[in-house]
Amino acid sequence: MKKRLIALALTVVFLFSGCSLVSVDSDNLLYPPRPAGEQAEIQGALEKHIGTHFTLKYPRSGEICSAITQVDLDYDGEEEVVAFYRTKTETGGTHFVLMDRIDGEWKVQSDLVGPGVDVDRLVITQFGTGEQKSVLVGWILFNSDKIGTVYTYRDGRVISSLSDHIYTEMLVNDFDQDGTDELFTLLLNSSGQTSTARLFSKNPDTDLMENVSELQLDGNISSYARIRFGQVETGGARGVVIDENKSASAVKTEIVYWDDTLGELVLAAFSQNQNQDVELLRETTTLSGDLSGDGIIDIPFPEWVYRVPNEEESNPYELAESVYTRWKNYRAADHTFVNVLDTAINYPDGYYLVIPEERDWVLHAYFLIDKETRTMTFRNREQNWEMFRIRAFSESEWEKTGKNEYFEITRGNGLVYGGWVSAKLQSEFNGREADFFRKNVHLIGSAG
Repeated sequence: MKKRLIALALTVVFLFSGCSLVSVDSDNLLYPPRPAGEQAEIQGALEKHIGTHFTLKYPRSGEICSAITQVDLDYDGEEEVVAFYRTKTETGGTHFVLMDRIDGEWKVQSDLVGPGVDVDRLVITQFGTGEQKSVLVGWILFNSDKIGTVYTYRDGRVISSLSDHIYTEMLVNDFDQDGTDELFTLLLNSSGQTSTARLFSKNPDTDLMENVSELQLDGNISSYARIRFGQVETGGARGVVIDENKSASAVKTEIVYWDDTLGELVLAAFSQNQNQDVELLRETTTLSGDLSGDGIIDIPFPEWVYRVPNEEESNPYELAESVYTRWKNYRAADHTFVNVLDTAINYPDGYYLVIPEERDWVLHAYFLIDKETRTMTFRNREQNWEMFRIRAFSESEWEKTGKNEYFEITRGNGLVYGGWVSAKLQSEFNGREADFFRKNVHLIGSAG
């Protein structure tokens, strides 16, 4: 459990990452800045090839955020340069340039015009067992469609091994665990309500990227919220967990993994209630992630909480304003899910409470979130007495009144988070209330 809680604190559950923080409208960029050293030599070679009136194009997403990237593509011990640019007078695509150092000088070996007006992403990896690395470029077209192209640099020439593959989302990883990567793409056709998953691998005989497996997913979605690669089930299969936006407030999850026995992608089915398949659809926007820290991507299952109101209330049973999120791992052997972690999430104030196994009595409570006072109050479900509270304070509020009634749990986001436990419940903690909350309350998106 300790391992799980540490990993949970380090997990970014609800935010994307990549180059988006530094992406800009590249058509509005000024001329490239004047670098120094080897970068100056590279830019000088570009200017000699193109002139001085050009605009560097930066990948808008992915791990590589630079318009000029140095990498040893052909394993000759010397780095080559990959760069993207457009000239001021051009109305067509974006140039993809590959430069190599020849006789001590940087020289342009290839200048291809890609189909996109912008670069979605740049991935440099090894597809297949060849001796060269591949350059995967995602291009953005005028109509925001995206096209992927895979290039290989060999004997001073750039060769395309996958051209004009339309995609909505893509990722690169080793699905079949053979030591080299495959390309996974998703294509959403909203008008036709189709969603297609494809896996491409390089054929060693033809040196081309080939479609080795294809699946049809749920096309009745508005967009992909997030795709995440990793171990997706307790048996060790690797694949992709796809969180999909069904509406503004509902998310569906589909799990696609590589089946070694079949040699193809498989869409996970979840059987329940006399082996009837059910959808992983939830009325929350919580996304999947490895919250339990066991290396397997966990799927969130919200559970709305009912409370028993006071006798004078008209409704004998009422839905409380609370939903516990149970995080589960998929088990392909019998198409079921096993519970690994429980949480109560406070989205407005940006934190969540982990409910350890030894404290499952918390699940007998319902909780209410007061946005005005920024308080999350847990009450006994059957007898409706107040059990404990978690409250967010500004620094000044904490110093003025908060610390007199609450103990400090943690700080972050410019706030102080305090805890309060009723006298009736204090025996459960044996005087270690503060330790419990400091261990189990985590900020959303903190560290990691």
